[in-house]
Amino acid sequence: MAAKQEDANAQFTLGVMYLNGTGVKPNRRIVMELLKKSCKNGNQEACQICE
Repeated sequence: MAAKQEDANAQFTLGVMYLNGTGVKPNRRIVMELLKKSCKNGNQEACQICE
């Protein structure tokens, strides 16, 4: 899975899916974990959300 391979865009997309409950049960803890990883891996939109 791309999100596990440190793909910033995949981590961001998966985080948004958990935020919105798209295909998965909403989970704020997982959202923040994924968005922080995405930010660390260079996704600026994720960084803005985490601020």
